Amino acid sequence: MGELTTLSFSTLLKYDERNNLTNSHAVGGMNFEREYAYNKSNQLILSVHKAQGQITERTEYFYENDHLSRLISNDNGKKHKVTFLYKFDHYNNWVEQEKIINGKIFIRRRIITYY
Repeated sequence: MGELTTLSFSTLLKYDERNNLTNSHAVGGMNFEREYAYNKSNQLILSVHKAQGQITERTEYFYENDHLSRLISNDNGKKHKVTFLYKFDHYNNWVEQEKIINGKIFIRRRIITYY
């Protein structure tokens, strides 16, 4: 059998004045970092992932009426476009989400019981 290797690292987390996570940095056996940016409504608008100081993934998030409407991600040179469409109930909660990833459609439904 092969030798078992143990990696030891810590993760440092930074938050902004609105308590949004803005940076997570793994230090020790690995060197990974994630940076996040938010709009005035505290919605995530950008995430950047780095490994060994090089950007490996960058994702931009776009919103319409406070709901995620699309995102564009570049993951190691592969570009992904995701579009979100919603159906809402009479309380304005989404009950169906259509997620289109590079032309493929995925549907997620949820049932909400009100008391």
